[in-house]
Parts: sequence; structure tokens; C-alpha cells
Amino acid sequence: MRFQSRKEKWVGVLLWGASLVCYVLAVTIFFTNLNLIVQILLAVVFAVFGIITHSAVIGTVYIIDRGNLRIKSGILIRKTIPLSRIVKVRPVVSWEASAALSHKRLRIYDHTGYWDVSPERADEFIRQLKEAAPYIHLDSDIRS
Repeated sequence: MRFQSRKEKWVGVLLWGASLVCYVLAVTIFFTNLNLIVQILLAVVFAVFGIITHSAVIGTVYIIDRGNLRIKSGILIRKTIPLSRIVKVRPVVSWEASAALSHKRLRIYDHTGYWDVSPERADEFIRQLKEAAPYIHLDSDIRS
């Protein structure tokens, strides 16, 4: 099952705006008096930053399938957590850097640490996770 990330409106605006600024800078750099090599280099750097930011806002998803929870956020973050390694899930409010675009998150604990996710349909996400791995402990604040 595939779940899109819940997005805070201002985070979406911020990330889309940053992407747009990077794309505009990548184009407008060619209207400067810089050396052509420097222009090309800066244009590539700005375009890459734009693509990274853009991909995070449209490509953050959580997938539960074949005994795994796969977390994807843009082109940089790819994490696969075997469901058998998940120990606990609890709700948190956090702006810590992660593959979540909302401050209302679910913290997934495994044997090595934790990952924060923010699925749009959190109740359905929890239900699917619990069906796939009934041994996972849900914090008392979570409705299952």
C-alpha cells in the first residue's frame, strides 16, 4: 500500500518557492558577465538544487509491501525497513529533519534507531502496518 506524505501548506510553499528560485537562477545566470564555464557550472548547481528540492516535495511516499516499509523522499532518501525489525510506533510533533513534510508525525522505531513519517491517511497507514506486522507495539496515543 502506498501513502503520500502529509504536507504542511507553508512547507509546500517554501519548497516549491526554493525550487522555482533555483530554476530561475539557473537560467538568469546566463545573462551575467561571468565566464561561460562559470555560468554553466553555476547553472548546473542551481538546477541540481532545484531538482533535489522539487523531488522532495512531490516524491515523499511510504510504501508497505512484501514485509517491508519503504520510505522515499525525493531523489536522496531511500530507506527500507523490514517489518520484522520494527519495534514500536508512536505519534510525535517534531520539526527534526526527516522524510516527513509535516510536524505531526509517526515515529517508527526499529533496532537501530527511528524514522519519522507523516502519511496523509495516518489511521489507514497504522491499520495496514498492524495487519502486515501484528507484533508491532503501538503507543497508547495511537488509535488502531
